[in-house]
Amino acid sequence: MTIEQQKATAQSVYEKLKVIDPYCVLAGGAPRDWYFGNECNDLDFYYVSTATTINACRNQLQKVFKDVEIKTLSEIHESSSSGAREMSNLYRKMPSLIRVWQCKIAGMSVQFIQLAEMGSQFKVIDHMDVSICKIWADVNMDIRLTEAFKKTLASKSMFLSEGYQWSDPHPQKMKQRFEGIFGCASSEDQVNSIILRKALSAIGEK
Repeated sequence: MTIEQQKATAQSVYEKLKVIDPYCVLAGGAPRDWYFGNECNDLDFYYVSTATTINACRNQLQKVFKDVEIKTLSEIHESSSSGAREMSNLYRKMPSLIRVWQCKIAGMSVQFIQLAEMGSQFKVIDHMDVSICKIWADVNMDIRLTEAFKKTLASKSMFLSEGYQWSDPHPQKMKQRFEGIFGCASSEDQVNSIILRKALSAIGEK
């Protein structure tokens, strides 16, 4: 599937999910991969639901996404302790997380990450573990860069959100994926210093 086909699928999902949450957002891996001209592996949508029980939430999604089998990650990984552990590590520090739903739409893996608090859709972007993941796409598939993402581009260095370590599973994965492209800074302050040095150097060259 090409990037444009993936974006078309994402846009279709976006428009349907907005029936449940007008402020839902597509963020993380897919917009990042598209920004760098690569096809993505899956689509991660963050949304808030007014439904109060797990069955009501499932029915709400099934009503919008007809003929699609939707399960929680715990249901999918109930027979795999390693799979459950990996997913737990990835989402454990996400603010307001309730549960993660997964399904296949038009051949693409789609995750609906359900949050408890209205407004937390954008908070989760700021709390993503690695700065290179702090990026999102709007319903028109226009890619939106956060300040953290811009700093990563400017400094050629990724940095972590508070509470994460480069030895954590997902940061380690990003470190390996972008090896030779982006370095791994010890902190955002270090990245700010790199950007400042570059700016001062550029002024000195004029």
